[in-house]
Amino acid sequence: MKEDIKLKYVTKDEKIEIISNIKISNIDDYIEYHFLNDDKLVLEKIDNNSYYLYPSLGFQKDNLYHIIIKDKNISFKSTKKKELLLKIKSDDIKLPKYWKKYLDDKIPSLIDKTKNNDFNFILFSDVHINTNRLKFAAIIKYLIDKVRVDEVICNGDVITSYDTLIKAYDELIKFKELTKGIKYLYVYGNHDSNAKDYSKDENVVKLNNFKYLIINNDKIKYEKNKMYGVYDIDDKKIRIIVLDTGACKVSSLDEEELEYFKSKLLERSDYNILIFAHRIFAGTELYELNPNIFIHESGKKIKDAIDEVYDKMTSSIISIFSGHNHIDCMDENSKYNNIARTCDAGDRNSLFDANYQYRDKQTTKEQAIDYVSINTKLRTIDVIRIGCGDALSDLSIKY
Repeated sequence: MKEDIKLKYVTKDEKIEIISNIKISNIDDYIEYHFLNDDKLVLEKIDNNSYYLYPSLGFQKDNLYHIIIKDKNISFKSTKKKELLLKIKSDDIKLPKYWKKYLDDKIPSLIDKTKNNDFNFILFSDVHINTNRLKFAAIIKYLIDKVRVDEVICNGDVITSYDTLIKAYDELIKFKELTKGIKYLYVYGNHDSNAKDYSKDENVVKLNNFKYLIINNDKIKYEKNKMYGVYDIDDKKIRIIVLDTGACKVSSLDEEELEYFKSKLLERSDYNILIFAHRIFAGTELYELNPNIFIHESGKKIKDAIDEVYDKMTSSIISIFSGHNHIDCMDENSKYNNIARTCDAGDRNSLFDANYQYRDKQTTKEQAIDYVSINTKLRTIDVIRIGCGDALSDLSIKY
């Protein structure tokens, strides 16, 4: 049984009291912590079974501190200072029976279809935590345990607004725990980029805490102070390029990022390249069954940058993968694969998906995750939907 405590706006001399039925020796064996600053947790003994916990540098204002007790013999002592206590939780998310049955039926065919492929990853996008059914972490963990998963990639927008950051922070930490600490790759979405614009409440966790959790649990080698970068899988000769397409009203695709992108396309001559950018497509009439889908301005910049160096490239572009528009679609006029996948969210956010609007609770329609499998010898991509859309959204294409 785990117990979490999250603190904010604490004073420097604040301490947390815990009660222990056992003698604590190495603190890391019993307590896990996530701090924005590069700091250590201090354990100070009060008496035989009571201790104080605090960062060695003291609590800093505006930071979010997440401390997890991992042993049932230890517990937080209740505090009268309730304004410091954001949430204590102890329930572990388990995979519901209806998901387990669905996955157990689906996994054999999934393994059979991709058994000769050499690179597999899980892809999900537009989580929008405030309208998500929150089964994605348990589903992904179950898949990791049953099939080969080389990477887990989130294509942006875990949050919707600034005041959902704490919930998103919780879910990302829970995701890390459930997936046995597997490091994911995270693509910055438009809501991630400009979340503060959505809230005037100053008593919410700062955006830097969210960035910190991403950067410190991500395999991407980010450029300094930027949210774009590369990750090379050398044994597969695959290069992953992650781009930051900016906030809702502002594109961050400036000349510096585009020049960086072009240089990374040319840098590995014999690698296959996967490109992830949250916003490539846009659309009108989003609530119609046949919305008018077009390439967004940020997508045009990315495609123009590729076109500039395309004839010089000796490597192959496997595909661009994007989200944002909450719909499954492809750019049929592109000389390389340009694929958008639907949202993993429910309620009002799924209404943007004209094909699969209804994400019924307690059914496998409530989440939408993709299992992507690549064969670099045959130059094929299989995109297999887990959940909403199911086989109707599957793709088998060449690159």
